[in-house]
Amino acid sequence: MVTISEYLETSYRPDCDYIDGELQERNLGESDHSRLQISLASYLFSREMLWGISAFTEQRVQVRDTRYRVPDITVVAGPVTGIPVLREPPFLCIEILSRGDSMDEVQSRIDDYLAFGVPYVWVLNPRTRRGFVYTPDGMTEAKDGTLRTAGPDIEVPFSELRQHCSIAKSRAKSRAKSCAKSCVRSRTLSRAADSCLAETARSLLSQAYIAGLDLPEVIERLRKANLELTPKKGQIMTPVPEFANISQACKPGAHRTQ
Repeated sequence: MVTISEYLETSYRPDCDYIDGELQERNLGESDHSRLQISLASYLFSREMLWGISAFTEQRVQVRDTRYRVPDITVVAGPVTGIPVLREPPFLCIEILSRGDSMDEVQSRIDDYLAFGVPYVWVLNPRTRRGFVYTPDGMTEAKDGTLRTAGPDIEVPFSELRQHCSIAKSRAKSRAKSCAKSCVRSRTLSRAADSCLAETARSLLSQAYIAGLDLPEVIERLRKANLELTPKKGQIMTPVPEFANISQACKPGAHRTQ
């Protein structure tokens, strides 16, 4: 028997549900469960401002006086900060099925959420790529592969989520690496800094720093760009046409070393 105060003051790895004085372990650790949780949480997090929501993983929710649940992902309408335990019904609770989950356990969690006043509960199976939406009106399957809510309107292409996130991540990583490396290493960048296009140089060098390239070189070039903001006496400053537009400068291949 575990008291509520003991449960709230203890960190479990992974966190446990608290059900009427007993700790209930959650089935975690499988790669398909973990990958889907990361992908879906990232998808929701990146759209928080667009949809007016706040997304959390492993967030404790007090569903009754003596019951605390820990959904895989929790979504709250509006901003939420600094709350260790949610004591008001969130907008959406998401459960990702693991192989060890029993139907009774999953249904008990769904019942707790709905009885607490949660308007939407999603149950996702990462192996079959099927998603189910539970509301106080009943259960429906997302036959078209897209999970939805209303007020706020959330749409998640569950059937394409893994592919969507992988492609987006790959493209962003490729663009950042290509741009940062070519900007730092090309002679054209040196000409940009030396020709007093300091704003462009700073922007490109900042991207190089974020990408984790050679730090001493980045700092030295940034220092030079700042120092050379003002032309020396008698020096003629000639702009470099290909760096007139920062977006053009960042296009792969736009400033290859001759």
